[in-house]
Amino acid sequence: MRIIFIVLISICLANKTLVILERNEDEQKFSQFIELLKKNGDKVDIINKMTLFQLFENGEKKYSSVVLLTPHYTFKKVSVKEFIQFIDDGGNMVITLGKKYEDGYKQLLYSLDMEVDSNGSKVIDEKHTVKIGEFEMIFSNNIHHNQNIFNQRIQNILFSGIGLYLPPSPLTTSLLKAQNSASTSLFPNVSFAQETNITLVASLQARNNARIIVSGSSLMFSNMAFDSVIEHPTLNPIKSDNKKFTENVIDWVLQRRCVIRMKNIHWEKINGVKEVNYDHQLVINDTIKVNVELEQLDQGNYVPFNVDDLQIELKLLDPVIVKNFKRINNGKYEVIVQTPDKFGVYTMVINYRRPFLSYLEYKETIPLRTFRLTQVDRFLTGAYPFYAACASMAIGFIVFSFIYLNQIEKKEIKQD
Repeated sequence: MRIIFIVLISICLANKTLVILERNEDEQKFSQFIELLKKNGDKVDIINKMTLFQLFENGEKKYSSVVLLTPHYTFKKVSVKEFIQFIDDGGNMVITLGKKYEDGYKQLLYSLDMEVDSNGSKVIDEKHTVKIGEFEMIFSNNIHHNQNIFNQRIQNILFSGIGLYLPPSPLTTSLLKAQNSASTSLFPNVSFAQETNITLVASLQARNNARIIVSGSSLMFSNMAFDSVIEHPTLNPIKSDNKKFTENVIDWVLQRRCVIRMKNIHWEKINGVKEVNYDHQLVINDTIKVNVELEQLDQGNYVPFNVDDLQIELKLLDPVIVKNFKRINNGKYEVIVQTPDKFGVYTMVINYRRPFLSYLEYKETIPLRTFRLTQVDRFLTGAYPFYAACASMAIGFIVFSFIYLNQIEKKEIKQD
């Protein structure tokens, strides 16, 4: 009963999001953003940065996701260490900054393989700047085009804030970069602030499938940015795509999209040495068939997921056999593999990692042994030269012995 209760509690809290604002009045300022969080009936708790709260209760996460819409959160109510633990436990986060931010953000981003520009700096771009209300904002079309996260055409994103830098890492991606004409206001000659190095919005998917979005601007998620029209001296008026951009990003970070899973994994031996009643292990050069199913989350339901690059590996220390699965039905895959001819303890691995999709990994230990005496043919075709050598030696020995034993010595007779 206790296990059932824990499972039910986990399901109830699976789509619960905490939003931390600078002040209560900002709820109206970000009302459209908050509505995107509530899509599909997800529950959203909204507090300001001075409110006491807990990320964990009885050792379990209280929320599936946390959104920090305040660059001035001091990390005194909940420490940086607790936020990192939240991510390590599979929690998702949206982190927004501004021209000025609290020092705790630098430590938090460092743990996520990211860096933020110097406090008080700002991304500027004279060629792509417009006046929106009382704010000067830049706009950029330098978007990371990937169908998994952006399933529609998006351009002209308004931004007002600080720049990010992503060191080389397989886990992080720049979703939105500044144009090549951009720099930073405080240090325009520092390499951090040059051309393609300036990231405006970044994503991270941890190895435990926790997802994080980091934006150098909280203003880009406001109603003002969503509803603005870009009126540039050299361009025709264009409506900003901030809302489209945000909708795609929110669906990804809250794991409403790009979530895949593996199920019904099983394998069986279809050819090779026959098993005996006391031995069910695999033998070298056996042939096995492996079946698996893949599904993808779509509109709240799992549907078959079809790909052509799913692989299986048999590893000792390094992969010994790598082979592609064959799709036999909608979302169902099969592969036939012959085990190596060298005995040892192998690992069967199915590892599928693609950008913005949740990671899939399956491992199973498979010991391979050599043939037993009862499983080996009495005479091996390949050993006939050895058999011939032994036979010729035996025949030669018999002939030699016969001749030697039957040889008569002739004695000479001496005369007096």
